[in-house]
Amino acid sequence: LEMESVRAHCLALTKQNQMLSEK
Repeated sequence: LEMESVRAHCLALTKQNQMLSEK
């Protein structure tokens, strides 16, 4: 996997976690 892909995936997971935490 490319570092950019991994970083983008981590950012996506972080956004999802933040949205779930807000609810």
